[in-house]
Amino acid sequence: MKKNIIIFFMLVFDIYAFIHGKVYHVSAAYEDFYIKHAISAEQYAARIRAEEKNAQHSYSQDDPKETIYRSKLFLP
Repeated sequence: MKKNIIIFFMLVFDIYAFIHGKVYHVSAAYEDFYIKHAISAEQYAARIRAEEKNAQHSYSQDDPKETIYRSKLFLP
């Protein structure tokens, strides 16, 4: 009985993890560059910089650490 319960919960967790991994929530630029490999690194950087410029107006500039983290751009 205990083994069946453990197996059931492991199966439920596996199904949840599979569904969560299958339906990812990332930006269009990230998806095109890392997942689909449809754009170059320069195009990815340009899209990210454009998204940052558009997003800076919506964020408050109260915390200086936020601006440091948003200004960093990860490229492979």
